[in-house]
Amino acid sequence: MAPGVEIPYLAWAERVRQSVPSCLFYGSATLPDAIAARLIAATAARLPDVVFDVAGPVCAGLGPRPGNVRLHEQPTPELFREARVGLSPVTLAVDVSDRAVSFARAGLPVIASPATARDLGPALAECWLVAEPDVRALRDAIVESLDWDWSVPVETARRIACVLGETASSAA
Repeated sequence: MAPGVEIPYLAWAERVRQSVPSCLFYGSATLPDAIAARLIAATAARLPDVVFDVAGPVCAGLGPRPGNVRLHEQPTPELFREARVGLSPVTLAVDVSDRAVSFARAGLPVIASPATARDLGPALAECWLVAEPDVRALRDAIVESLDWDWSVPVETARRIACVLGETASSAA
């Protein structure tokens, strides 16, 4: 997300009322993000009843994708509000802390690769489901996470992420 853009918080009880679940991934044009976006597109082909929103410069390198993958020029507050789960299945974690904080501030649980989850603090990690970055594992994690009650973990992570965001803002 761009600095200074407010990320709307939506409680888990509101997220589960959405008729079509959606997953959000946003990334740069780096190779790890491009690989993650292609993994997400391959996974989307196996989950036709779930919408996958991919945002940011990573979209330019995505290539062919199924109809349930929507591309967006940039991550917007609306995408964060509409998503049920955030995704971060990168194979090499390069500066993923902003993504972690953005997802947590929005109240999104996240499915993350071991590389992404390695740098999280324990409180943020409570709302992250760790899955290997392969199609089967990511598909299984998405299906499993859509039925969980994430209310308490995402609220806890949101409070911590807001403190982290304020600390980062005052340091800048």
